[in-house]
Amino acid sequence: MKIKKLYLAHPFPTRLKIRGWEEDFERRTGLELVNPFYDRSRVEIEKIDKGLLSPYDLKRYFKKIVEGDLKAIDESDGIVAYHRHGIPAWGTPMEVMYMVFVAKKPVFIVTNKPGHPWSLYMAWKSGGFVVKTLKEFEDRLFAEVIDDE
Repeated sequence: MKIKKLYLAHPFPTRLKIRGWEEDFERRTGLELVNPFYDRSRVEIEKIDKGLLSPYDLKRYFKKIVEGDLKAIDESDGIVAYHRHGIPAWGTPMEVMYMVFVAKKPVFIVTNKPGHPWSLYMAWKSGGFVVKTLKEFEDRLFAEVIDDE
């Protein structure tokens, strides 16, 4: 499978850090990362970033948010899931499971605790991998996935 576009799953509190890495990664590699918070014209995220809305006010947008995420996942060649233990996240694990069991595309997990059985299983089942850092993700993606295409 040729990888040109990856869905970028990550917990809401990490969105600004991940956005910076995402833009740099895209510039350097030419690959597209689909960030569900910033690449889909989400006006509610703009309001949260300006302090006008709370993340818990998003409940009124639940159907639009989830269906938009699922569509973006379906249109991607795989998913890179950034997860940090201690930072709560509902969406990231759901997006990973959807990718593995429904979309059936590779899952690449970046986590500070890489030994969890579920993350290892999801990566193995999908043909992806688990690493500790974004740098390790980049190195393995290009050494094992992109170069093999």
